Amino acid sequence: MNSKEKEVKGKGEGKEEDRFRQILRIINDNVSYDWRIVAKSLKFSKIDIADIEKTSGKVEEQSWNMLTKWRGDRKLNGRILNDILDALKECRFNRLADLTTRIAFSQSSIDDILALHVEREIRMRDILLKVTDNVHNEWRRLAVSLRLNKADIAKIETSFSGRTREKCMRALYKWRSLVGLQEYKASSVIRALKECGLQEAANEISRGPICETRRRKKGELLVQLRGESDDKDKAFKNYALNKVLLRLLDALEEQDKIGTHPIVSLFQDNRRVILDQVSRVGAYLSVICSTKSDVRSLYELYKSGELQAKVNEILVTDDIMEELGGKNFSLKVSISEQEQKLCEGELPLKFDNSMNEYFEALPSSRTNRRKIDPVKPECVK
Repeated sequence: MNSKEKEVKGKGEGKEEDRFRQILRIINDNVSYDWRIVAKSLKFSKIDIADIEKTSGKVEEQSWNMLTKWRGDRKLNGRILNDILDALKECRFNRLADLTTRIAFSQSSIDDILALHVEREIRMRDILLKVTDNVHNEWRRLAVSLRLNKADIAKIETSFSGRTREKCMRALYKWRSLVGLQEYKASSVIRALKECGLQEAANEISRGPICETRRRKKGELLVQLRGESDDKDKAFKNYALNKVLLRLLDALEEQDKIGTHPIVSLFQDNRRVILDQVSRVGAYLSVICSTKSDVRSLYELYKSGELQAKVNEILVTDDIMEELGGKNFSLKVSISEQEQKLCEGELPLKFDNSMNEYFEALPSSRTNRRKIDPVKPECVK
C-alpha cells in the first residue's frame, strides 16, 4: 500500500471515528440520568456498574465512561450499532433509537439531521397543544386509542386531579415517549382521534396547518443558536442547554415577533444579551422538560444567574415525574401582575435550598427520592 492509499484510508477512519464518538455523545445527552438501566441492557454486571460509579461524582461523566468502556477499541459497524440500538429499545428509548439509526446510516451531517429533528419536534409540539385545546374531557378515550395501558391512565388521573387539559397533554407526552419517529407524526394523532369518535377534533387538527414560514425561521434560528463551533464535544455537551433555550422562540412566536424582533439578529452573539432582550419584551417562557437533562440544564441556567426571562410555568413530563421526586412533584412559577410591575421586566428566579439539595443528590441511587416544594419567585430590588 503506497503512502497516498494510507493517507486516504486514514482520513476515512478518522471520519468514522468522529461519527461514532458523536453518536455516543448524543446517546449520552439523552440517557445520562438512566445510564444504569442502559448498562444492564448492554450486559454490564453489578460490579462493573459499581466500578463506573467510582470514576466520577457527576452522572454525565459516569454515563460517558460506561459508553466508552462498552465501546472499547471497537470500530463503527452494523453489529455494534445493532447492539446499542437493541439496548435503547429494550429500555424504551424508542425515539432516540430511531434518531441514532438515521444519524448512523445517513450521509448528511449530524448537525443537519439534528436541526431537522428539532424542527419536527417544534411542529409536533404545536400540534399536540392544539389537540389538548379540542379534546378536553375526552382525553381518556384518546389515551386508549393511543395504546396507553390502564396503569398509565390511572397514574395520570391521580397525579393531575381536576386539570383535564394537563391530563390530556400528559397522555400525549406518554405516547410520545413510547413510539418511534415513524409513528410520531400528526397523522397518527388524527387517526387516533377518529378511532375514538372525536371526528370534530380530528377535522380541526387537519384544517390547521402550521405556518411554513414560521417553521423555517425557527429552524434557521436553531442552527444559529447551536453555533458553528469546531469543538464538537463542547457543541454536543451543550445540546440539552440549547433545547431549553429553544423554548424562547415559542415565547416570541406567541407575540408575533418571531420575524420582526431584533432578537433574531442576536442569536449568534452573547446568550445573556438574547435572554435580556426576551425579558424586556415581556415574553413568558413555558419550558417543557422531557428529560432529566432538560431539568438539569434549566437548573444550571438559574444557578448561574443567566436566565432573566420571566418564567410562567415549567412542566415536567409524566414519564420522568416519579424519578424527579414522586407523583406530586411539580415545578411551577406563577407571576402576579404586581410582581411584574415591581420587577419591570427583570425577574431573576432562584431555586430554594430544598432544590439545591435535590440536584446535589441526583446522581445517587434511583431509590433516593424526595418530595420537592414548588419554586417561588424572588424579586430583586
